[in-house]
Amino acid sequence: MKLETERHVCLMVALLMSLMSGTMYAFGAFETELKSHMNWSQTDIQLMGVAMHVGTYLMKPFCGAILDSCGPKVAACVAACLSLVGYGVVSACVAHTTMGSVPLMAAMFFLVSLILIHVVRKHIILTD
Repeated sequence: MKLETERHVCLMVALLMSLMSGTMYAFGAFETELKSHMNWSQTDIQLMGVAMHVGTYLMKPFCGAILDSCGPKVAACVAACLSLVGYGVVSACVAHTTMGSVPLMAAMFFLVSLILIHVVRKHIILTD
């Protein structure tokens, strides 16, 4: 029964990580809604997209070292914490349009892109 439970947990973690790693690819699906809701220009929206890409590509060289030194469990926990903070602030900014600024949102999308998902999802295991 323990093996069955571990498999279900692994499946759920893998699904959540896959959903989060698709943010960069799904950005185009919600950028128009974000643009109209926040009354931002296309340049503002593109700044957030660029921040997301820069965060992803800057982190790639460090992902292997983090995984080697800390292991996949720690890296996944760090990724979850960064995602929670980043998406939480983005959600709060969208819900309260007065507190949402372009630099803050760009910084949060940058933070979300640092989630190590592109490496962690390939190496996640339940036991070290």
